Amino acid sequence: MRRAMEPDSLAQRIERLFAADSDATEGVDLTAVLGELALLRVGLDGLSVRLTGAVAATRLETGTVVRRVAELGGDLRWLVTAERQDAERAAAAQAATGEARAALEARMAVLEDTLDAMAERLEALARDGAHTTCDQLHGLIATAARIERRLGAMGPATADLKDAARSDES
Repeated sequence: MRRAMEPDSLAQRIERLFAADSDATEGVDLTAVLGELALLRVGLDGLSVRLTGAVAATRLETGTVVRRVAELGGDLRWLVTAERQDAERAAAAQAATGEARAALEARMAVLEDTLDAMAERLEALARDGAHTTCDQLHGLIATAARIERRLGAMGPATADLKDAARSDES
């Protein structure tokens, strides 16, 4: 079987066949023309087969491209959905963090107020305790002075008690 002709070669053969003047059919070898037509038919059949193969390959590639584009569209939709969900989660986490922070700040404010109140109470207790202790000590000193005067009024027998009390003080 002869090799299929290229389109340029086929066009050249067709041009040669019709190059002769249509009125001047003399000198044209009909056998050669029929041979050229047979070759032309073989070339056109080969071209048809190659074109059919190219069309089939193109359809196959087109199907592959369409499938790949559909896959990429699905991937893109998934990514957009995932990004949206991530953004929603981040916003929810930020809102929860803000709420937790506000609650903690409120609790800290309550604790600060409680500590301030306790500090004031301790200060007042120390101040009042010091005053009470001072008052009681003054009362004891006054009582000791009265006892000393009474003992001094009782006479010399109590002088030994006085001396013993003074020696205990020092």
